[in-house]
Amino acid sequence: MKHSLSFGIIVGLWSAVTLAPVAMAQEQDYVNYHSCDFNEAIPADYALYDMDGQTLHYTMTQGGIKQGEAWARKKESGAANYYAASACRYKEEEGVELKPSDDWLITPAVWIRGNEATLSWRGMSVKNRLDEGAGYEVLVSTTGNTPEDFTEAAIFSITEESLSEWTTHEVDLSAYHGKHIYIAFHNNSAQGEILAIDDIVVNGHKGVCDVAVTTGKYSYGVEQLDVKLCVTSYSEVPITDMTLYYRHGDDVITQTLTGLSIAKYDTYNFTFDTPIQAAFGDTVYYAVGAVVNGVEQDEIECTTMMYMFELTRKIVVEEGTGLWCSYCPAGIVAMEVLEEKYPEQFIGMALHYQDQMGVDKYVLDLEFDGFPSAWVNRRYYIDYPMVLVEDENGKEEYVTTNGGMETYFVQAMEEVSPIDVAITGVALKDGQITVDATVRSAMNISGTQFQLAYVIVENDVWEDGYAQVNGYAGKDAVIGGWELLPGTVTDRPCQHVVRYIHDGYQGVAGILPAELKCGEEYKSTQTFDLPSNILDIKNVEVVVMVIDMTTGEVMNAAEISATAGINQVVADDAAVCFAADGAIYVGLSSQVAADVAVYNAAGSLVEMQRVVGNASITIDHPGMYIVKVTCNGAVKAYKVRV
Repeated sequence: MKHSLSFGIIVGLWSAVTLAPVAMAQEQDYVNYHSCDFNEAIPADYALYDMDGQTLHYTMTQGGIKQGEAWARKKESGAANYYAASACRYKEEEGVELKPSDDWLITPAVWIRGNEATLSWRGMSVKNRLDEGAGYEVLVSTTGNTPEDFTEAAIFSITEESLSEWTTHEVDLSAYHGKHIYIAFHNNSAQGEILAIDDIVVNGHKGVCDVAVTTGKYSYGVEQLDVKLCVTSYSEVPITDMTLYYRHGDDVITQTLTGLSIAKYDTYNFTFDTPIQAAFGDTVYYAVGAVVNGVEQDEIECTTMMYMFELTRKIVVEEGTGLWCSYCPAGIVAMEVLEEKYPEQFIGMALHYQDQMGVDKYVLDLEFDGFPSAWVNRRYYIDYPMVLVEDENGKEEYVTTNGGMETYFVQAMEEVSPIDVAITGVALKDGQITVDATVRSAMNISGTQFQLAYVIVENDVWEDGYAQVNGYAGKDAVIGGWELLPGTVTDRPCQHVVRYIHDGYQGVAGILPAELKCGEEYKSTQTFDLPSNILDIKNVEVVVMVIDMTTGEVMNAAEISATAGINQVVADDAAVCFAADGAIYVGLSSQVAADVAVYNAAGSLVEMQRVVGNASITIDHPGMYIVKVTCNGAVKAYKVRV
């Protein structure tokens, strides 16, 4: 559940469906030949054909299918799931007889390696106004991926798919052992409205062996690439000979191995004698193939990026939330889970909207659809931070996996950025903060549009009058203990609260050049006012993000405590002043003396001290205070909240 920006409520739960695996003696003998869940897109290597050419009924175009579009990717109502959809309803025209649909969704070639294989998928008839299910058939071709290539009888057909609910189907593909096949989902319905197909999976036996390229997607530190692979036997007959090769450009490097004896489940690791020469910044494209015991294996196409060094990757989660939002505790719990499980990678930023901590312009700039929701590295948008699941005992619990926030966080962690950023210094002075940052690239990049964004974040934020609405109070499902709390929570401090982003949500332009040279350091120093709404400087962190303006994504980020440099010696006649733990701290260079006067909000003097170097002044009553520091005849004033 979530709140929209207009404070309406959207209700929906996403449930994952686990497809039944092939009936197997030992699971390790089987592999996924092909899978597609349509959550990213209808893959470019899928062939789509609109063969009926009929004019769509207006309800189909209202449903998101365009004229002439055989299959479209659609979002399931009330769920974080996408599927492939084909229209079944057409415009009635006088004197024209409507024909059945003739729309084709065809997979790329799938190699059926072993003598046991199955195809499974989910089907559904999406109802708009008609109580009619759609029909379709599934066909196989061994010759090509056009409708004319599918000449054999269908391996599955149905005249009326289940209405408004998913049904899982499974068929045997063992008859195609050793062949490359194309699988077609043919919408031939004469009734219904929208046919939905999802979660296409082909599983089967691994056959003679499994060949895996172990070189990796990234190479660090050297300007040559060793091509490596691992062969695992799954045959009852030992592997005795292999011809291994890789293709790179016009070069084909081949090595033949004989006299082997690789028994079932044993592995053989291999590195080609001839490496690929490549410079830092290159993306190396190559293909690896093998003939094992006389059986030709499918080529594996690979890419590896060449980086000068391996860098630290931080993942930024910008969460939209609000005290008024009854389902925002789900976002709070999700952030807590990520921080606990991934402390070295997680950078959290809670963007409050229309409450006492609100940064409304920042929220609107990021175009949140509702609350709670989040952006991960400004690449993945999460509608629902947590997903409701049920265990085998019927106990319900909200989790961050299964399509929740953690799913996309882990996906972002697996992606490597060539950009490194570090905060090398932070200083407080005269109510301002100065942040030193260094950016470097592990490869040469030209034509870049990178900007640096500086964000002030505060933890443990809470004041009298704050109250978090809790829509999970009294619920049976477990959600981080919020189900045990009352409907209004008045004593739970907020974490990762964004107080300010310097120069807008896209950051500061002109800091980094359009061309980044591999390994070169690019330094930046930014000074700006600390926001006046900070409650306790010791709980404040500074986040620096590198943003790619061409995509809008966060390339990398770093964070540091705002008081990390507080014990450093500051220049003569200068002071730093902040409040923490019921005291006011004043820092001077070690040889400088100063008179420190503390005034309350009414202007009354409450404390006067002569200090040398660093000092702390205990304050008995919390509130706002003015601190005047007189040093070498100069007077400087600071406003702090204790």
